[in-house]
This record gives sequence, C-alpha cells and structure tokens, in this order.
Amino acid sequence: MKKVLFIINPFAGTDRIKALTKAIDQHLDVKKYQYEITYTKYAKHATKLVEDAAENSFDIIIIVGGDGSINEVIQSIYKTNPILGIIPKGSGNGLAKSLKIPFKNAKAIQLINDLNIQEIEVGKVNEKLFISSVGVGFDAVVTAAFQNHKRRGFFTYIYIILKYIWTYKAKKWNFTIDEKSHQSQSFMLNIANGKYLGYSFQIAPKAKLNDGFFEVVNLKKHPILYTPIIAIKAFTGKIDKSRFVTIQKAKEISIYHPDLNKIQLDGESVSCANEIHIKMMPKKIKIISG
Repeated sequence: MKKVLFIINPFAGTDRIKALTKAIDQHLDVKKYQYEITYTKYAKHATKLVEDAAENSFDIIIIVGGDGSINEVIQSIYKTNPILGIIPKGSGNGLAKSLKIPFKNAKAIQLINDLNIQEIEVGKVNEKLFISSVGVGFDAVVTAAFQNHKRRGFFTYIYIILKYIWTYKAKKWNFTIDEKSHQSQSFMLNIANGKYLGYSFQIAPKAKLNDGFFEVVNLKKHPILYTPIIAIKAFTGKIDKSRFVTIQKAKEISIYHPDLNKIQLDGESVSCANEIHIKMMPKKIKIISG
C-alpha cells in the first residue's frame, strides 16, 4: 500500500476544501493508498512539507493548486524523488492542461487511482527550478500585474493584457541559444517546457515535456493591431504559424537586457538580475498524467 500526501492551500476557500476532501474520501482507492491531508500555512511552505514527507516515506505527493504551487513542491521533489500528482485548482493551470489532467475532482482523483506515470523534464533558471515555462518581456509584465491584482480568473487576465498592451514597448534582447548568439527586437521571449501558459493559451503547440528540449518562443515586435490575431492563433494552437513568431528547440539559453529585473516563472512573478541562464536538468521527475 502506497502512502499519499495531499497538500492543500487553505486559501482555496472553505467550500472548495470541503468538496475536495469529500471527493478524496469517496473516490480514492483505499485498497491501494493510505493517505493524509495537510495544509500550507505560509508562502513556500509546500517545499518544506515535501521535505518532511520524504522523511516519513510518502510515495506520492498530490499538490492541490496551480502552476505556482506545483513550482513550490518540485523544489523538493526533484531532490527527494516521490511521484507527483496534481489536482488543478489554480488560475491558469498550464501544466495540468499539458498533462491532460481533468479539472473535476473525481476525475483527477481517478487518475491517481490509475497511476499512469510519465517522466518529465525540469529546467533551472539561475538557481531556481521550473517545470512549465520562464518568460521575459510582456509575459513578465502581465504576470506581475496579475499576481498583485485583488481578483483572479480569466477575465482579470484579459483585462490586464488589454490594459498594458497599448503602452508596452518591445525591447532589444540579447540572448544565446545553445551557445549561438542572437539579438532581436522582441515583445516577449518564452522558454517553454510544456505547451500552455494557462487558460488554453498555447505558447508552444509542439512542445513535449519529455523530449529533452525547451521551445524558445520569440514573439517579435509587431503592429499592435495584429495582437488579437496572434492571441487567436495561440488559443487555437497555431501561434507558430504567425510571421511574427519563431520557435527553436534548445537545452541551454541565456537572456540579457540592462532593464531586466523580473521574469515569469511557472506563472509567478520572480525578481532576477539583468541576465538569466536557463538549462535543462539531467534528472527527470515522475508525474501522474492523463
């Protein structure tokens, strides 16, 4: 019998937590699993909870949350090596979509029962691990504004995009892709491990989580009136067809700009120096997928 730990953010709301715990009780196969539920109490607490779980021989860690919560747990999972599972409860849920994990509690729990495991890559930007994507430029601006907004959800996300799209200026970025130098006047650069940024926005439609490569997505400077067309292409999985977008495979990337100070990292805004270095890590992690 495998030991399973569910990690839940209590800020998800009392009603949602009650519904989730009821679904776990009803649908988790207790013939296969012995489980416990624990709750985060402060920012980054999930990282410590995974470390403690490893000491107590838990086989599977189920994070109840979004990409930011997943990022917290992979900081420890990469070192301690339990299996990772996800019940999507975040805003964008990009990784869950890439892994085809259902958003309904019962169906997500059934995946845990099925225990369909795949191994996927993890990246590192400077000294921090990531699993979905890292972005600079407009991507980072929107993420910072969204993170600081009182409301979450798709319409808030669209509101912030529309607010900043008219004033944001493309920058001249210097970057290397597997040691080859590039310079580009770009609206944003995204280093994608999975397909989705969230909300069905496919930043890298051909990305695979286990092929050994990132997808370097360069959205170049473009007329502002083309932005809705590019967005539609992204939501329909065709952003790579835009003449303003190039996508290259890579294992190692460096990005520099004198004004660079924030990045988007797995859906969270993170401070950084004016140069970042991104690389594929040698070891994969085990994750439950659809």
